[in-house]
Amino acid sequence: MRATLLIFLSTIGIAAFGQNVNTQAIQWSASQAVDLRTSASRTQTFEITTSPTQVKVVQGTTVKTFSVISTTGTWANVSANGSVQYQLSFNGKLGKALLQRVGGQASFTLDFSAHKDGFQQQFIIANYQVK
Repeated sequence: MRATLLIFLSTIGIAAFGQNVNTQAIQWSASQAVDLRTSASRTQTFEITTSPTQVKVVQGTTVKTFSVISTTGTWANVSANGSVQYQLSFNGKLGKALLQRVGGQASFTLDFSAHKDGFQQQFIIANYQVK
């Protein structure tokens, strides 16, 4: 009984460690994006890959790669509620992103709205995979 409990607790620890957004690349699949400036919603397939050094957003053949300048927060188990905020650079412009799970629903929000031709989009995450 005691050995079974130890094995179970070890498995939980490994699973949680294997989903750490601060240390690993994770591919997030989204099926909806919302333009937060206009509230327009699009139902499409998006792939978002987060890692300690970059964030990549893929929509069809369009790929946008953002460099991670810094992160705020620690989210060691992405299957539980939590969040990490990123400071990003894209084409010489600074912005931010928020990756979070609240009430069981994960989302990824990109915010470059401070720039003249900026954007602010939220992606609703359907599932994820550790890379």
